[in-house]
Amino acid sequence: MITLKKIFKAIVEFKSMGMHEQCAYLYNQLSKKQREDFYTYLRTEHYDGAKEAKILAVEDICYFKTIKKIND
Repeated sequence: MITLKKIFKAIVEFKSMGMHEQCAYLYNQLSKKQREDFYTYLRTEHYDGAKEAKILAVEDICYFKTIKKIND
């Protein structure tokens, strides 16, 4: 079963591998609420423990919002 957390992990993995189309496809499938949950995931789980977690999450949020605009 594919969970939301697995989708979040896949989005981040696609981004790290430079697979922007796949990343954008998955991200654009998320609802507004799921995107909010994704940003929380970035801050609290993906970058957990990193001193710059908030900065990295904000950078990712900007990236994903750009991807959203490009693909709308």
